[in-house]
Amino acid sequence: MEQETPQKGAPPSPAAVARPRCLIVVSEPLLARLVHLTLDHGHYERRIVTTVAQARTTLETWQPHLVLVDLNLDDSGDPIELIGIRRRVGALFPIIALTRNADMRIKLAAFERGVDDLLTVPFAPEELVARALAAIQRTQGVTVPFISTLKIGELEIDLLDQNVTANGKQIPLTRTQRALLYVLAAGSGMVMSRDQLLEYIFGNDAVLIESNVIDRHVRDLRSKLGDDPYHPRYIETVAGAGYRFLGARGAPPRPNPSPEA
Repeated sequence: MEQETPQKGAPPSPAAVARPRCLIVVSEPLLARLVHLTLDHGHYERRIVTTVAQARTTLETWQPHLVLVDLNLDDSGDPIELIGIRRRVGALFPIIALTRNADMRIKLAAFERGVDDLLTVPFAPEELVARALAAIQRTQGVTVPFISTLKIGELEIDLLDQNVTANGKQIPLTRTQRALLYVLAAGSGMVMSRDQLLEYIFGNDAVLIESNVIDRHVRDLRSKLGDDPYHPRYIETVAGAGYRFLGARGAPPRPNPSPEA
């Protein structure tokens, strides 16, 4: 019997999917790294692109199972244009939009144009993990194994039980301290300013909070981790600039300018 030729743009059958492909369309480096780290809680193959043009090419050749797109993309193109590409190639991939804008009109407009789900930045990692797993299960019929614990240097971050372990010892952290650690870990090796950390932890409320609040949270986090600020293992102070996380988790992701990159 002659085998049926797969439709152009259609993803492989669920039985053939070992690691669902996720395309991250984000131009802001820290947000791209945060999404990338969060997706480490599942078995995914990932690519990062920074413009609508790069995403358009990748969508038609790489055929992802899920697309995560920043509506605040630093690009002249329209991120929602990607929905039209999805319809044109007959692909089934869901789109999860990310936005820093809490305006309900923006969110409604995104859903009206076909976005499958939407998260406001900053988001709790478990929210993105759950929505990505659900979106792929719903549209592709693929169950992605959930990985609860990530090992980052000497630290283990358990997303399910919401705890952190350092050198085999469980460390009790507050919700804010866990969020701070996760953002720092996502940007491992990057220097992050106090204002940047405020934005990724408190979102729109950051404008109401003084930047030295971050210093207090970093100090408390260091104390719980047993980290010496003068000889840091985890969090380094960069004079006049902010903080840098030292516990690397592999090589930091780099944007893919093209599918072949």
